[in-house]
Amino acid sequence: MYVIVVGCEVLSARLAKELANLNHNVAVVERDEKKLESLGIGFNGLIIKGIEFDQDNLIEAGIHQADVVLALTDDDNLNITVSLVSSHIFKVKRVIAQV
Repeated sequence: MYVIVVGCEVLSARLAKELANLNHNVAVVERDEKKLESLGIGFNGLIIKGIEFDQDNLIEAGIHQADVVLALTDDDNLNITVSLVSSHIFKVKRVIAQV
């Protein structure tokens, strides 16, 4: 399964690491480089540093092949925006947003 995790908070970083360890393809999109450090050097997924709802960043993260997008930042409005962009523009079938 190809999963894009948007945000790198405590929950989302742990989830991204667990999914990657279960051999899923995982991409994490986060604008704050310090938060990305929580993934550690052993994280074997794709890391995109940039604005989470930016279409170019989502394309770089592989949204065209994504089975699911998880919007898990600490900003409800950002999560909703990412969800709408993912589902309405990129037609991702499974989108989950934390609000």
